[in-house]
Amino acid sequence: MKTQTHWKGLVTVFGVDLLMSSGSFAQTVSLDLEGMSPHLGQKLEARLISKESNKEVDRAKVDAITTTAFSVLLKGKIGESYWIDFYADLNENGVYDAPPIDHAWRINANSLLAGTNRVRWPHNTLFTDIMWTHVKTYVNIYFKSMFAAWSLCRISDKIEKC
Repeated sequence: MKTQTHWKGLVTVFGVDLLMSSGSFAQTVSLDLEGMSPHLGQKLEARLISKESNKEVDRAKVDAITTTAFSVLLKGKIGESYWIDFYADLNENGVYDAPPIDHAWRINANSLLAGTNRVRWPHNTLFTDIMWTHVKTYVNIYFKSMFAAWSLCRISDKIEKC
């Protein structure tokens, strides 16, 4: 069917925002998408943004949309209100581009309760620029030996010399 990559929690380490794959949240937001036939085969990414702090608290990705109706699960905290930002990669370049190049939407999810909170969304053409940023994990490792000093950067899943 589809692959959903799920991340929980945005953490700032040494001034760099990192999405962590662990954490405990009591609230599930199920974004139930319908009528997605214009986007079959395209990537979809969604994120949950706290209205209180304006920070991203969760993110999910569907590598390729394979059906016209499906759900994306996001995690948050009981009682908080969120924006749900999501986009379909219409031009299939692998990254977000502001509408109309990609199709993007923002919807409200207010005062959600414990458990699963379903947010139904039928496809529409009321696009908005959600100013999506892609998260990259940068880890600098410095090795020093009597022969040479090397600094390696880890960018996503690649190890490269800086």
